[in-house]
Amino acid sequence: MSINESKHNMAESKSKTIFSKTLIIGMIVWLAAVIGGAVFCFNISETAMTDFYNRGAAVIKELANKNRMALLDYTAGLVEPSAFSIEIAEKAYESDNILEFAAILDAENKILVHTDADLIDTIFKPIRNSQKISTPGDVHIESGNLTGQLKIIGFAYDVTVSGAKVGKVYMVLNTFVIDRIILRYKLILGISAVIGLILLILIILLKRRKPSDDGLMIGPYRIKTEFADNGVIARGGMAELILGENKRGQFVQWVAIKRILPALIETSPEYVKLFSREAQLAVQLDDHPNIVKILDYYKEHQAIVMEYIEGKNLSDIFNTLDCPLPVDQSVFIILQVAAGLEYAHTKSDRETGRPLKIVHRDIKPSNIMVSYKGQVKISDFGIASATADPEATIAVGGIKGTLSYMSPEQAREEYVNNQSDIYSLGLVFHEMLVGNKVHGFGGDTSTMRAIMVVTESVIDPINSLRPDLPDELNAIVMKCLAKEKNDRYFSARELIKDLTLIKKQLNITYDMADMADFMKTHFRQEETNDFDKTALDASTVV
Repeated sequence: MSINESKHNMAESKSKTIFSKTLIIGMIVWLAAVIGGAVFCFNISETAMTDFYNRGAAVIKELANKNRMALLDYTAGLVEPSAFSIEIAEKAYESDNILEFAAILDAENKILVHTDADLIDTIFKPIRNSQKISTPGDVHIESGNLTGQLKIIGFAYDVTVSGAKVGKVYMVLNTFVIDRIILRYKLILGISAVIGLILLILIILLKRRKPSDDGLMIGPYRIKTEFADNGVIARGGMAELILGENKRGQFVQWVAIKRILPALIETSPEYVKLFSREAQLAVQLDDHPNIVKILDYYKEHQAIVMEYIEGKNLSDIFNTLDCPLPVDQSVFIILQVAAGLEYAHTKSDRETGRPLKIVHRDIKPSNIMVSYKGQVKISDFGIASATADPEATIAVGGIKGTLSYMSPEQAREEYVNNQSDIYSLGLVFHEMLVGNKVHGFGGDTSTMRAIMVVTESVIDPINSLRPDLPDELNAIVMKCLAKEKNDRYFSARELIKDLTLIKKQLNITYDMADMADFMKTHFRQEETNDFDKTALDASTVV
């Protein structure tokens, strides 16, 4: 199922319309080019043939004028055939090598002079299959065949003196040269048409093609390979986070793209199913200020496109400060996260209106983002479940979540609801105020041992570790951390109510502007190098 289906359908329809218009325009341009080329080729051919005819006519006339008086004298019996000359024709086409023969005939069509001496004194035989072409002036031009399939053009001119015919001059040219000229232009036209068609097809295919498997494009988003590790912000065991951008005119939108590692797409179908469900759930939460917004989902790439948050996650902030956070700042952050959780927990399906009862199941510092503008956002619903959906409770590879921030019921692989997220948020709250993790498991801690600690250990009250903290605040934190769900907050709304009350009691005025000032004071805002690595935190059990 595609995210924002109606948006995708509209985009797909628009894409198809653009493609159809491109195809039609391309075909029109190509046809116009072919027709224009054909017209050009035809005109060139016509010009070449006209020049061919005119030159032949000029040569035959010159030949006639050269022999006019000799023909008159021959008729009067004053000269012999040796007085005639066809040298003009031979010289005119010497370089072209297209003169088949030239002949001078008497009034009775007897050959007096011929390039083939064996034909002298024989009666001239017209060319076969002759067709009259044109008669420029007194020159008769015809086409036909001389021998076999040899195509020729014949030029004939009646020689007259005072209106009386005294003979005829005849010249036959082959069409090798002119045919080569015409063929050359036809080939140019044909090759140009084919190249044009190929280019048109390539352009259309490039416009229509889906992003290639080289990973440089995911939908309209270009992976910024010039940054970090070929655009990879972070890589975990199952997925990677990539920096991308979408350019629309002068507007550039930066995004974070979470993509399943290519090797797992074929080998881990259950994880692919889980990833797809994450996208479907997360898009339902795309309009809350305390949840990282999901922009798109591309099933063919198994990639989720999210808003890019310029800032730090709480884990980075904890590691940098290495000390507890002030009470007012802690209350502000937890209030923002609780607001995002309440929205997710109470969200209803947009189409059916049925409560989704989304549970994040992996609330931890590295999944809480703080932007340089002071915004607090929950990220990575990668193992979230909609508890109203029976299939959504399927786990891949056993326990899902991060053991250090897991509720007891989640560690026991029991049914979890929104109260599990409240417990995890309580662990974050405790860590904020005390400065240390409640459950700090080392690399040598076994999973079974960690589960035992999570489910059975007693958590120290925060005022036993920091006596300066008010009892009211301790009560809120410890109510979040109650082992039994009946003793825990039933909803994030209840937690928000108590936090709002303690804000008034402690006169806390800390807001987003103060958070932004804190970020600017403690962290240098880097436009290209500070990336959110929360979605792929290595401590997540996957």
